[in-house]
Amino acid sequence: MPARLSALVAVALLVPLASAAAWADAVVNGSHRTEMLDCAGAPASVNGDANRVVFHGRCSSLRIAGTGNQVEIDLLPGGAVSVTGSDNAVQYTPIVPGPAVTVQGGGNSIAAGHGAVAGEAVAPAVPTAPPAAAVISPPSRAEAGTLLLQGDAAARNVDCTGRNVLIEGSGRNDVLRGGCRSVTVQGRMDTVRAELQPGARIALGGDGITLHYTQTTPGPSPVISVTGNDSRALTASAP
Repeated sequence: MPARLSALVAVALLVPLASAAAWADAVVNGSHRTEMLDCAGAPASVNGDANRVVFHGRCSSLRIAGTGNQVEIDLLPGGAVSVTGSDNAVQYTPIVPGPAVTVQGGGNSIAAGHGAVAGEAVAPAVPTAPPAAAVISPPSRAEAGTLLLQGDAAARNVDCTGRNVLIEGSGRNDVLRGGCRSVTVQGRMDTVRAELQPGARIALGGDGITLHYTQTTPGPSPVISVTGNDSRALTASAP
């Protein structure tokens, strides 16, 4: 084969490989690793324990399977975050709409942060799981302005504008309107649709809870803490 033709064939074979590499997922497999990866718009994933990872490049989604991982990610608006395991901390660049979050396991934290993917720090300072913001001792609940919804298999449609909301009970189906300051759910198999203020807190402290949220105005995405199993917080259309 002539040399020129051989060179053209070689280039033709290399171009698809380069394109595939450009669109490959950004993946970390293993434990106790420190990595900085470019998603280039593709999904990102971490499989293992005690990793410290920064993902650049507008990742389309993030999946974590493991324990004690710290991840900082540049996430596309509306991207999905799925966490399976415990004590994982995720900080993502503030986006609108916020991510759809699914968590299986306890002690995980998923939060927006203005410091996410800033500079060249490979080991990000990721926040620990926030406290359940609306959990207040019973004698002081009314004084603090907390809206308390209790009872099993109940359904309420209430205005929560500027207030903390605490939901206690199982099998509930609640709608919260007007822009809650925080929503804490402690029960099992509850479904909640909530309008939130920018930067509100969501704390899901039971199993099988689904919370669909929207924000009343553009701004920071909610801080989400999940300590129960099979619970998730998802962006949704208005309640």
